[in-house]
This record gives sequence, structure tokens and C-alpha cells, in this order.
Amino acid sequence: MADFFPNVLVFTAYILCSASAATDPGDLSILRDFHDALANPDLLKWPPNDADPCGNSWNYIFCTGDRVTQIEVQKLGLRGNLTRNLNGLTQLTHLGLQKNEFAGPLPSLAGLSSLQYAYFDYNRFDSIPGDFFVGLDSLRIMALDGTV
Repeated sequence: MADFFPNVLVFTAYILCSASAATDPGDLSILRDFHDALANPDLLKWPPNDADPCGNSWNYIFCTGDRVTQIEVQKLGLRGNLTRNLNGLTQLTHLGLQKNEFAGPLPSLAGLSSLQYAYFDYNRFDSIPGDFFVGLDSLRIMALDGTV
């Protein structure tokens, strides 16, 4: 019985550390690129020196564990081009970018096999890359109305 309690404490500490794991560095880098490409990033109200959107609940970002699974920034009035590396968010399931003022080319979504919902509608995109739909095996809804 005496050996039981130290093992329980170690296991509990492991679970707590796993639950509050820092955001995947690749995902964090892409979110920073997304932010920096905007003409008005202040509308996101993301903490400037926070490197853990999954652990600290950034506005409009949702995670499972240390991976970004959703970006929901619809109707914020965001302006600018989208970063081209959004398809590096390999665990992304929902992408809600509708009703903003994004412009330029749409980023490729190639390889986002977990993506189920993508809303680009009512923005100012001017082109769609040739590999845009490659590997979207789980896609259920794609909205491009009023974009290109």
C-alpha cells in the first residue's frame, strides 16, 4: 500500500502535465504567420507574448491537446492576405473565415485530411490554387460563395 501512493502521485502529475501541454511549435508558427499577414491583427485580441494558444485559450482558436483544430474568425472585419502555410495545421477540422475582407489568393488546403468544414465565403479572394482540394478526405462543407 505504501508503494501505491507515490505511483498515484506520479501518474496524476503526468496527466496534469499532458493536459496543459504547450501548443505544437509548428501550429504556433502558422498562427503567428496568420496574425502577421493581417492589416488589422489587433481585432483578434491575441496576447502579444503568449506562446501557448492551446493552453491559454486564445480568442477564436480551439485545440485538442497541443494541436490547433479550429480557427473561427468569421465576421470580424479582418483585412489582408492569408498565410500560404495554413495547410501545415494538419489537425485542423474547422476553418471559419467567412464574412471578412481577406484578399489575394486562397491558400492551398492540400493534405488537410482531417478538415471537415471550411468557410471562405464573402471575402475578396482572387484565385484558387490548383492543388486546393488535394487530400481533403474528410471534407463535408466548403463555402466559397462571393469570393472569387
